[in-house]
Amino acid sequence: LNSNEFGNIPTNCDGNPSIQLAKLVYLQSVVALTPTEALKSRNLSTFFTGEGRSLIYEAMRYEMNSRDAIDHTATTFIPPPIWILIMPFIAQETPIQQLASKYFAPALLGNNGKLLSVLFSDQENAIAPLFREIDHLLSAFCDVDRRCLISNIAGKSSEAGDNFPTNPRSNASFALGVFNSLCQHTPSESISEIEIFKRSLLSLLRIWIGYSGGKVRVVDGNFNRSLSLASTAYDIICEIFKNTKQSCHSKSPRYPLSCIRPMLPMIFSEFFLPPVQELLSPRTRYLLLTEFINAFLLPSSSFPRSPSHNAVEVLNVIEIIGFVDQMLPIIISKYIEDEDYEALQMCTAFRIFLVSEAKRLNKEEKKAQKRNIDEVVVGVKSGKYHSLSPSRSLVPGMSISTKKLIENIKLLCVKSDIIEYVLPRLLLHPNRGPLKFFTAKICLLEVNLSEILRQKELTVLKSLVWELGGDDLEHDRKEEVYGASANFSNFARKDVLLALAKGVLLKSDSGSTPASKHDSIDSTSGLPSIKSAASWVAPNFMYLLVNIVLYKWHTKSNRERFQSIKCLKEMLRFLPSQDSPRYMPQIMSAVNNAMTSPSSPSDLLDSDYFSKLCLVAVTTLFDFIKIVTSHDSTEVGENL
Repeated sequence: LNSNEFGNIPTNCDGNPSIQLAKLVYLQSVVALTPTEALKSRNLSTFFTGEGRSLIYEAMRYEMNSRDAIDHTATTFIPPPIWILIMPFIAQETPIQQLASKYFAPALLGNNGKLLSVLFSDQENAIAPLFREIDHLLSAFCDVDRRCLISNIAGKSSEAGDNFPTNPRSNASFALGVFNSLCQHTPSESISEIEIFKRSLLSLLRIWIGYSGGKVRVVDGNFNRSLSLASTAYDIICEIFKNTKQSCHSKSPRYPLSCIRPMLPMIFSEFFLPPVQELLSPRTRYLLLTEFINAFLLPSSSFPRSPSHNAVEVLNVIEIIGFVDQMLPIIISKYIEDEDYEALQMCTAFRIFLVSEAKRLNKEEKKAQKRNIDEVVVGVKSGKYHSLSPSRSLVPGMSISTKKLIENIKLLCVKSDIIEYVLPRLLLHPNRGPLKFFTAKICLLEVNLSEILRQKELTVLKSLVWELGGDDLEHDRKEEVYGASANFSNFARKDVLLALAKGVLLKSDSGSTPASKHDSIDSTSGLPSIKSAASWVAPNFMYLLVNIVLYKWHTKSNRERFQSIKCLKEMLRFLPSQDSPRYMPQIMSAVNNAMTSPSSPSDLLDSDYFSKLCLVAVTTLFDFIKIVTSHDSTEVGENL
């Protein structure tokens, strides 16, 4: 089909939804079969940059849903492929809206995202415009409150409502199916596709949270609709997580829970600081988050189809506290990097809330005492339940003073497992803001960060060196793989080099403050930073070699093995030639392990990474031989 054979398919079919449904299926097939160049020749992307498209949308919906005989002028302004994008939001007939929502993602993302790239010019940069258009349609034609949408939408709900006063709103519950479609049909093969999944899930979360209170703007004061929309969003989230968990047990998982984990700071923020927070008390937000964790994130989660109205009374609070404590390093680290003190307040108060709930439940009292779950909380007395009556606090509705909450934030952030995760990320951050925020705002200059780093030196060093292998081989330049190990000019992860240099200065015995040390690093040239990094890595080379490369090698995936060997290759840059012979057995063992054929079917599924692993292993051995030979060539002959 060429671009001239699309024609204009009339949307009004004398009120016959069956014919409309057939024409929608026909249109999806036509778009799927049309060559990309033919679609691009219609300049579809210009439609979204023009003004008044909402007026055109509204006119088309009026023509489509009218029972009267009218001229179909709107169809001349809307290219038929765009109907696939807008039909889930403007259709009035339930079968049409459901079908359009169900096949929204296959039609948009099929054939390597052909239609998506055509509508928004570039698939890689199409995600934000796509979700802005979806949110615009939800707000304008389904009357979803814009505060419950992830895009910033200006203007009133419908720009054309006055021109078509008899046009009823489309069913928002059916329109939310587009997010389910995007999550279920988006393959997890690229960063952009994973981003679509994340934004779809966050969109559903924001709608569920915003409408759970039943107080946001609704049509005709119908609060039942508000709760119904929240229930629909919850049910879709349930279906997404259920399919995600099932895919984790399949041979080719699409979205394992490891994909959800990096989203946790954003997910928690949606509950802590929602756009409609003035309508939801902190207790309500915490109960919703508790319900979300219990329903979807715990190993024992059963994905209930409807949320419990008294969730905290029937779930295992101890298990939730354990999960939160396990995830706190990821969450706290992100809030510190973003310098978001308000989110830290809410996160700390949420931890206190969970402890209070555990204390309140008599059946959990003994478990709470055995697990010592209040080890971080100084604002809650053991054995006594504090009511959530309002008091003077940074978090309204929480009965803890501002002074104690600030103290709890500091204690939480310097907790052993959290500081071990946070410190490497503070050092890796390109700006000094988060480091100053941590020492001045959170710790109130009362914590000696240099002393903490000296205590956690090996753990922090291992985390930083692990990042050296974080680049995928397909992104490496040729000279990185084959270049001389002594040449640091082509080092890819210069951010890690700088972080290692920061660590050396921070753990030094000088009397300077962390901020002044950061300033001295900023003024340091590249080569001294490399020497500083080498002074930290070289003395701990054996520890890093064993713990990053050799330890539990056979339990690692091919991706983890690849990153381990890549780390070893980069670590060789810091190895003094006179010390190299004593590491010969360990490095030869690592290379032999890497060259061993995959032993399980699951390894064969990742054959691409195994090929890269073998290549990096060979080049690593080559680099090591050059280093040893530069010191004593006889060592090579005796050991190879």
